Amino acid sequence: MANSIDETIHAVRRNLGSLYRNNPIVLGDFEHLIQVWKQENRRNVNFDKIMAALDFAAFKHVAQVRNHADWVPYIVHPLRVVLLLWEEAGFRKSDLLAAAFLHEILEDTKTVSAEIEAAFGVEVLQLVEQLTLRPELGLSVQTDKMSREAKAIKLADRTQNLRDLLDHPPKVWQSGKVARFIENSQELLRALEGVNLKLERAYMAALDNLIHINRI
Repeated sequence: MANSIDETIHAVRRNLGSLYRNNPIVLGDFEHLIQVWKQENRRNVNFDKIMAALDFAAFKHVAQVRNHADWVPYIVHPLRVVLLLWEEAGFRKSDLLAAAFLHEILEDTKTVSAEIEAAFGVEVLQLVEQLTLRPELGLSVQTDKMSREAKAIKLADRTQNLRDLLDHPPKVWQSGKVARFIENSQELLRALEGVNLKLERAYMAALDNLIHINRI
């Protein structure tokens, strides 16, 4: 089993290096995730499925970057979302972690639902579909339709977005835009309360820091 896991890690590391030209941020976050996973017993975790989801997302999102001056590849975002779910919030369910890697793939790439179901199963697909933005529904309607697992991924997703904005602030803070983002984040937190206390604390800490910086 150990050899199989090591082979999987080696294959994904090689693919990430090839797709992202050995980008140190991508590979650094990947190695961090692997080291965290190696620190405990993972017998009940479908490691191959989670790594396959990372591999799939890395390929599908390869042309995308995060919207800030450092031009960090998009794949860093789901890597950090999964790391947050695993390391800080204690989630171990394979389908949830696989879906976290894929949470924006229907929204931001040409991937279709049938591809996800064929590769990862209907439960992963259902989570990804619940997380796919549908502006016509409105925030409260869409979150009401989410399962607890989808809500957990959404909490981790927005927490990482808040942290990303703090770590890579825009050169000019557009007060109206930031204020709307803060208001939306507060509304989202109210809609997702009761899912996971550790995630909620991480979310509130990042949001409070953003509010403080935006008032300076």
